[in-house]
Amino acid sequence: MSIRVVADGADGYRLLSANNELAGWVRGRAIGVAGFADEGALMSAAIRSYRVLADWLEQQHLHPLPELGEEPARWIHDGAYRWLLVGRVPVARLPPGTPSGAAATAHAFEIVLKGSVSEGMTIQAALVALRVAHERIAAADVARSGRSNAFGARSSRAPTTHLELEAL
Repeated sequence: MSIRVVADGADGYRLLSANNELAGWVRGRAIGVAGFADEGALMSAAIRSYRVLADWLEQQHLHPLPELGEEPARWIHDGAYRWLLVGRVPVARLPPGTPSGAAATAHAFEIVLKGSVSEGMTIQAALVALRVAHERIAAADVARSGRSNAFGARSSRAPTTHLELEAL
């Protein structure tokens, strides 16, 4: 899965597939992922992405996402958005309408990050969520690196994937 990140001129980014189709987006702290045939597929992908993204954010020393329990997932509407909840934890929200550039039949979700996150880290988080949602990587593929810095000290701040990203 080759993804291009393109600034959209509205303080956000579009994540485009090799076919120039909208695969996802970033707008502030909201990470969007598109391309699901139905709400069942969307629900599974959102929960899977949330769990892996929570681990990735912790590895990056960013504001963590609340841990999910074993409660069943359900939908609620807060007046502005329709949210997917697991227990009392908001996992993802449905964007209002079809995102511009997405197929009219494709379902999409957004995960909202917490705290202060840089633009670059938000884009990285979006790429992780997108790949997990479409089952290109799994939780086991996001692991702490054991690289040495210039002074010989070990660093574990940046994750590595066990897959070549270009091959995705």
